[in-house]
Amino acid sequence: MFRHFYRAKDRPGAYKAIRGMEFVDKAIVIDQSPIGRTPRSNPVTYTGAFGPIRQLFAESAGVAGAGV
Repeated sequence: MFRHFYRAKDRPGAYKAIRGMEFVDKAIVIDQSPIGRTPRSNPVTYTGAFGPIRQLFAESAGVAGAGV
């Protein structure tokens, strides 16, 4: 996508096709670099994206007795 929008020189990995490019107007990179004073404050923390992942993990088999 970066090659499409920004003429990036990096080559993407192997893929067959990307569909729906006409519905995308830009691409941004969000990494896990800290955005606050502690390494635990990153974009995923602020957006709440880990919430559903944590919930799914908590509901998976074998986790209840593991003490995590």
